[in-house]
Amino acid sequence: MRVTVAKFAVVLLCLTLLSGCLHSEKTESRLVLTPAGGEIHVTYSGWKSDETDPEKIKKDFEDLVEKFATPQYEKDLSDQGIYLLDKKIYLRTDGKINSEYRGLVTQYALEHNLGLRRSNGERIFVQEMGMGAKVTSNGKILSTEKNTLIVWPESADTLTLSVVYDDVIKLKDTLLPLYKAWEKK
Repeated sequence: MRVTVAKFAVVLLCLTLLSGCLHSEKTESRLVLTPAGGEIHVTYSGWKSDETDPEKIKKDFEDLVEKFATPQYEKDLSDQGIYLLDKKIYLRTDGKINSEYRGLVTQYALEHNLGLRRSNGERIFVQEMGMGAKVTSNGKILSTEKNTLIVWPESADTLTLSVVYDDVIKLKDTLLPLYKAWEKK
């Protein structure tokens, strides 16, 4: 299970409530802050499974579809204070499976559920590292071996975070045939 950007995609909304062995090559999150909380937009690019067994790969794909193409995902997010405006799973022209969602986040959820803290005039988020992760952001970045700390001034109205997972990029694209069959349904 991957919960790294999930926190910011759950702070920049829910980056991986997914179970199993699903990973995205890249996760991009954008949070536009408002007095009531904010609007979040998260894009997962290049979904892959690290499984080799065809049945487990199929299960991973079913988990992916369940999270992004069924009402359960909306409920999972609303339980965390994120209210979906839009979600989709799609195939890019380069053959990569992507998914994305937009939603509204309550102020309470930002501070208590999603890990975006305020301290001394700054907003602070801790990104767990792993899978060859490389982080970029419009905030200041401080990295250790195991974590990356991202800091924005409290006055910032838009927070961005992008994480590329080099180890995931190296995985074989085993989900594409399953996506094509699902899309035809």
